[in-house]
Amino acid sequence: MVTTSRPLHTQKELLKRDLALAFRVLERHGHGFGLAGHITARSPGEDSFWVHYWGLGFDEVCVSDLVRADMDLNVLEGERAINVALHIHTRIYVANPHINTIIHSHPAATVAFGALGLPLKIYDQSSTLFEDNCANFNEYGGLVVDKAEGEALAAALANKQVAILQNHGLLATGGNIAEAVIAAIQLERSCALNLAILQSGQPGIEISPEVARLTRKQIYRPESFLNHWAYHSRRALAANPDVLQ
Repeated sequence: MVTTSRPLHTQKELLKRDLALAFRVLERHGHGFGLAGHITARSPGEDSFWVHYWGLGFDEVCVSDLVRADMDLNVLEGERAINVALHIHTRIYVANPHINTIIHSHPAATVAFGALGLPLKIYDQSSTLFEDNCANFNEYGGLVVDKAEGEALAAALANKQVAILQNHGLLATGGNIAEAVIAAIQLERSCALNLAILQSGQPGIEISPEVARLTRKQIYRPESFLNHWAYHSRRALAANPDVLQ
């Protein structure tokens, strides 16, 4: 992952490498859906972000497909158009200087669970990441194509790391790519668990908030995100060596 001790140009190259890998990792975990969805990363030392150009699926993105844009969606590096819905990201970045990566995707279990309009329940230790850390946005109004709609999503996210967007998908954020990717993977799994327990017709036994908070501290240390990211990115790179092109 990128560290601030490296020269700025090196930070950018490492960031772009990890961002391209993030697309391939999330494709392997059911987050790719045609051309829908986007992953962005704040550019080190600049009021801008990196994203793939419009027209590629998660399974296609390579390092050379990344472009840099400002918070008004003007492309600064690269010559290809970007998704008009990226104010989902810009308004969160503007409101949250500590957030450096944002994922918006439409995985099936999260979309299905979100359509129920229910809060996420914590049924296993991996889901403890979301104890008081998952927002629900239950006001779907179509594509997010202007700043006002992006600001509404940013307000709903507030200080949470992830959000379930009713009839739409998810948002996952992080201080780095590792944190956001692991949160997105785990949120889809947690939604699948919630659906499975609902379908069983039996009352699930939840982990108490106190135990969930303790377990989250034990499991989700900063180095834990990096270790899990290293595993997932190794697998993605082995399966998709073209990603570095």
